[in-house]
Amino acid sequence: MFLPAKSFHYLIILVLLIIGIYGSTISFEYAIDDVNVITQNRFTQMGIKGIPKLFTTDSFAGHYPEGATYDYKNRYYRPLSYISFAIEKQLWGNRPGVSHAINVLIYLLACIIVFYTLQALGLSLHLAGIVTVLFACHPIHTEAVANIKGRDELLSFTLGLLSLYLLISYLGVKFTSYSIVKGAKYSTDSRIKVWGAGISFFAALLSKEQSLTFLVIFPFTILLFCYKDKVKLIRVIAAFVVAFFAYLLLRISFIGLPPPLQTQSILNDYYLNASWVEKAATQIKVLGLYAHLLLFPYPLSWDYSWKAIPYTTLTDPLVITSVVFYAALFILLIGAYYQGRKSNSLELRHHYFVYSWSIGFYLISLSIISNFFINIGGYIGERFLFQASLGFLLGGGLLFQSLFRVGRRWLDKKIVALFFVVSVTCLLSIASYRRTQNWRDNTTIFLRDVASVPQSCKANAAAGGALITLANQTFSKEEKFRLLKQAQFYLRKAIAIYPNYIYPLLDLSRANLQLGDTASAEQLWYQAQKIDPNDEVLLDRGKELAVAHQNKANLLLNQPQLYLREVEKVLSFYKSDPEIWYNAGQMYSLVGEKQKAVAYLLKAIALAPMQPRYHYALGVVYYYLKDYSSALHEWEITLKLDPHHMEAQKGVNFLQQQMNLK
Repeated sequence: MFLPAKSFHYLIILVLLIIGIYGSTISFEYAIDDVNVITQNRFTQMGIKGIPKLFTTDSFAGHYPEGATYDYKNRYYRPLSYISFAIEKQLWGNRPGVSHAINVLIYLLACIIVFYTLQALGLSLHLAGIVTVLFACHPIHTEAVANIKGRDELLSFTLGLLSLYLLISYLGVKFTSYSIVKGAKYSTDSRIKVWGAGISFFAALLSKEQSLTFLVIFPFTILLFCYKDKVKLIRVIAAFVVAFFAYLLLRISFIGLPPPLQTQSILNDYYLNASWVEKAATQIKVLGLYAHLLLFPYPLSWDYSWKAIPYTTLTDPLVITSVVFYAALFILLIGAYYQGRKSNSLELRHHYFVYSWSIGFYLISLSIISNFFINIGGYIGERFLFQASLGFLLGGGLLFQSLFRVGRRWLDKKIVALFFVVSVTCLLSIASYRRTQNWRDNTTIFLRDVASVPQSCKANAAAGGALITLANQTFSKEEKFRLLKQAQFYLRKAIAIYPNYIYPLLDLSRANLQLGDTASAEQLWYQAQKIDPNDEVLLDRGKELAVAHQNKANLLLNQPQLYLREVEKVLSFYKSDPEIWYNAGQMYSLVGEKQKAVAYLLKAIALAPMQPRYHYALGVVYYYLKDYSSALHEWEITLKLDPHHMEAQKGVNFLQQQMNLK
């Protein structure tokens, strides 16, 4: 025997393969959206105390302040993965290695369930094993496994497929090799499997909306393979109906039905500016690209947003190719089903039905992320193919099996088949390992993937930001200059692709500032301010420009007018530091602009009302303005905040004496 003879042999291969490909991720950092769901998510960071909030709000709520408005509000309800992150936070703190290890374990479990589900459908041990091994090492899965945030994809697929396996094993399959030989039913009457299937499906729905496709996969599987015992079918239907409506009730109760996507940003709705013809043609092209990525998974990228793949028309050769490919798949699905129905051979019928099921599983899984039925806002994502890849790879395995059977003259020995399988497995494993290493941290993934999608606005913006981070970590002036210049290239490209993208504008402003081009940095900041004056990053980057002018102002303390001119620039970029308002108020008082001094000191007090120095300074200005009652009031407040403030005490005593004399 050249191939493993027992199930546990394949299980050992799966364990070794997955550890070999993904084991190194335990040393990786958080990357891309990991921070949004973990370190920068206020509910996740609460640990188990945050679970009620994670369960009763939409999946983006924890990343935004209370009451904030955002494009995807109440569209996504995926509490399960977030709850797992909160538990990890409670037990281990923010440790990315732990999260990566858990992702790898879930992926291993998913592959094991794939292996046993395929066998339950009647596939031979070796065919089920080969398909599962190819599934385990396929590079298209690297994003879902190596990116911690991909856990929602992992859980959705794993739990959904587990419910399918329990369904199959409960109802029984007519076509297992065991039943063909001995006429036995591959089933059990255990009702635990029924409710286990329902609970698993419910948990899958709480993981990600893509698991809704199993509502079509379940009856499709029953139609092709399972015994139609009425009592059992009623129990199965009841379990899934209860699971679905329980999920629906929770979702509607807590966040409502998903509202239509309302956004003015093409980054959140790829087809925002497309005509209906362009939209339809581009969506068809995307389906073709999905098939391409499954067949030739190179190059891969974390991002395919605007304008990685431009709008196209129905005359595009790639659109036509995609139409032909999917039309052929659909015809094969129907044809295989009817060929199976007409076949008198139980084994041949099973063969056709498996072909039909593999295509159906692929198409059904793609349907929800195709943008034809639901506007998901996104365009193309490797993680979206995680579930669909099973059907695609099963179809490929069946095609290989057919080739092996037809070509007996030149594929006469099992060693040839083994050589082919091992070669493909090795190539895919090497590609997956190399791709996994790109997910080590933000800098690595951003700088690597911009080469794969050179026309992507987000990819160029992310690469520019990563280069600025590297520049600020180096001690070499020459290297810093080189990195900042390279960052400028990517950031300018991102802005050219999408001029209203605020973040490359701000990053380019930062790069220019660090290169000494303050005027250009300020111009870019003001340009970004027009897009969103309340953006948190905008306000934070304003601090950097403010610091530059404050440093210049500090050199002009002996030239009050020049000092104030620089301070006004400071305040145009950053208005939240009370000390700046205080210093400006003091200087305006010094140059004789008392009313303006009052206004600035009041701003400082509004930002820091418990600072006694501010109240004392305001009292002094009121005193010079001969507003003695206001001066007394401010100095009394000063003493309440600081009873040992000697100057304020002297001022209060003096004014009280003057008032008593009157």
